[in-house]
Amino acid sequence: MKHHVLFFENQPITPQQQRDLAARFGELHIHPIYPHVADVPEIIVLDTSSDNWPDNDNWHTDVTFVENPPMGALLSAKLLPLSGGDTLWASGAPLCAHPRGARALGSCQAEESPGDAPRGAHASGARSPGLVCQ
Repeated sequence: MKHHVLFFENQPITPQQQRDLAARFGELHIHPIYPHVADVPEIIVLDTSSDNWPDNDNWHTDVTFVENPPMGALLSAKLLPLSGGDTLWASGAPLCAHPRGARALGSCQAEESPGDAPRGAHASGARSPGLVCQ
């Protein structure tokens, strides 16, 4: 994959259109924890207001605790703050593709599962992942 993140500005899209577009990339995931748009369970609602839980305004990874995590995400911002509200993206693919990175990680295994994390510790309610290297 050449590009890991694509941005399209000023593209109004309904939840149904978003679901249909995302389905062109593969099988859709229904999130086990977050609330979803009415009648469109494949589209979750991310609300970062401070009184809303689960917290997703902290650094997190998307559902890495499921056996087969989704390969990507398609976000559509509906309400943005006047300032801030940034979404940062990170990819480990370049590290894995580099020979030294692949060697360093080749003997490692990460494990993450849903747990009783403190409120706000992880958007999914999952524990921090464990990384074990031989």
